[in-house]
Amino acid sequence: MTARFAMKYVKNLKDGSYKYRRRVPDHLQKVFGKSEFSSLLGRTEEEALRAYPDVHEHFERIIKTFPTPPQHPKLRLSKNKSTLGFSRSV
Repeated sequence: MTARFAMKYVKNLKDGSYKYRRRVPDHLQKVFGKSEFSSLLGRTEEEALRAYPDVHEHFERIIKTFPTPPQHPKLRLSKNKSTLGFSRSV
C-alpha cells in the first residue's frame, strides 16, 4: 500500500510528473510580469516530496519580500463616474 500526501499548490501532470503552481498576488503581477509562479518538482511523488519544501519556501520568501500595499481606510471604490471611481466614507 502506498501512502499519498496532499501538497498545497501541487499539480500532478498527465505525464506523471509534479509541478508547483501558485497564483502571483495581484499587486505583484506587474512586478514579475506574470500571474503564476511554477516550478517542476520531479517526475515521481518521492522527488516531489523532497523538492517541495525548498520550492515552497522560495516562493513564500519572494511574496513576503513585497508586502501588500495598504488601502486608504477613508476611500472605497465607487461605480459613480462623477467621483472618478472613489467615494469618501465617513
